[in-house]
Amino acid sequence: MKVLNSSETNTKEHLTETQPAQWVKVCTTKDVPEGTAKVYRHDGKQVSIFAISRGYLACNNRCPHQGYPLSEGCITEDGILTCNWHNWKFDLTSDGKSLKGGESVRTYPLEVREGDIWIDMKDPPFEEQYARLVNSLQKSVRDNSYDHIARELSRLQLLGADLTELVAKAIEWTYDRLEYGWTHAYAGAADWLTLFDAHVGDPEKQLICILEAVGHMADDTLRRPIYPYTTNTRQYSSTEFLGAIEREDEDKAVSLLRGALDQGLHYPDLEEDLSTAALAHYNDFGHALIYVAKAGQLIARLGEQAELPILLALTRSLVFTTREDQIPQFRHYATVLDRWDGCGNESTARWQDFRGLSINQSLEKAVSCRTNNPSVIYEALLAANANNMLHFSLDFQDSTTNNIDDNVGWLSFTHTLTFANAVRSQCEKFPHLWPPALLQMACFLGRNKLYVDLDSSQENWFVASSQSFYQDGIQILFDHGKEEFIVSVHLLKTLLAAQTESLHTNSETGRLVTAAMNRFLGSPMKRKHVLRTVRQARQTAKLDL
Repeated sequence: MKVLNSSETNTKEHLTETQPAQWVKVCTTKDVPEGTAKVYRHDGKQVSIFAISRGYLACNNRCPHQGYPLSEGCITEDGILTCNWHNWKFDLTSDGKSLKGGESVRTYPLEVREGDIWIDMKDPPFEEQYARLVNSLQKSVRDNSYDHIARELSRLQLLGADLTELVAKAIEWTYDRLEYGWTHAYAGAADWLTLFDAHVGDPEKQLICILEAVGHMADDTLRRPIYPYTTNTRQYSSTEFLGAIEREDEDKAVSLLRGALDQGLHYPDLEEDLSTAALAHYNDFGHALIYVAKAGQLIARLGEQAELPILLALTRSLVFTTREDQIPQFRHYATVLDRWDGCGNESTARWQDFRGLSINQSLEKAVSCRTNNPSVIYEALLAANANNMLHFSLDFQDSTTNNIDDNVGWLSFTHTLTFANAVRSQCEKFPHLWPPALLQMACFLGRNKLYVDLDSSQENWFVASSQSFYQDGIQILFDHGKEEFIVSVHLLKTLLAAQTESLHTNSETGRLVTAAMNRFLGSPMKRKHVLRTVRQARQTAKLDL
């Protein structure tokens, strides 16, 4: 019996490398009769040796899927190995290529010398292993296979790869599959990387951060085609860029963005224009500004290698974002914004004065306080929004008879905190943006007023130690148990935003923000509304007939 040709070829390739081979005598040919398998253990590794009529083959004994011993599998005369647990199949004559399943299995060069079987136990060089694992990781992202993503990230972590670089690669693999640009996946990735950096020395928690970030991107782009961006470039102009976004002209906006990068401009140079575009309207209930802020965090953390895809997707999202100030309930926003530069008549902005106000009343109250320092108005609006969140009536979440525009849930309230966090971040850099930002916080306040019970007692949600509360809350994130990424990412983003704002505001505002966050974490969340969906669908269908 002889060694198969493919293994002989692998042996030659390995011998040409600078790192010497590590040939080990594992057994004699008599120890592995034809049609049998033998397991050899060496330095923590398990290798299966298979004897078929054509020769000998060797591979890792553990199936890359879930670790089942491949020595218990079945192998054909063509060298096709089947793991009998889940029917995964590998071609051992072709570097262990996966024929059914996800990952390939490692094969080993093997030689027969005077009746003895020798195996080269040398590990492939880092570059070779890294490239193979990254290719497999990309496939797992395309397939949206969470477990497969976890296994490949684990292998890359053990290999010593930079896990944050894999987040940048995942963005590169997904940015042009987002039809309308940024999603919570990228915003969440910024916060997962914040936690990654906070848990140096804890490889398990760091792996969770990367897995959740990459897994969310995979989930958002499953079976999505490529939506190409124009490759044209134009000389950058702030006026033209903002105008293109206002006209929803993606091609022009993207060509101007590409021109800016070609001119040597980077996110910090474009941040003011991006923030201005995000606040040009009450855009997508605040998501636009949140995404601009998170884009800056991502680029700062991942470097310029990730800048182009991040900014392309961000620009697309700004072009296609919804504009709530165009619908009737928020139309007073533009009128009040035009009056901001006048004199106000309120000496102090107090959150209690915003309590229970409608959209128009909240807008009027905000503009009447405009002689105050913007940060004072900000804290009043943040505290009032947190108070609304603290008093959210779960009856609206559970109702099956809502009108469509009353389909509110916890996520309608968590946006008030994440948006506020983005407001402070961006407006402290660009103070001229305070008026639209503050008035949009007022829009949140008035809209959510319809769904709160301000007379309910929520005192039990206040916490004695906010520091301990946030420390414990962050630990929940590492085993959150939420199947939907949209839910887990809101836990993440809202918790970090609330923690940050509680540290940057006065004690009363911080107490309200933390209590609101505590109630969110401690309350049920209904996500699937079967009966409500059917009833609303039937109502819509009647209008179509």
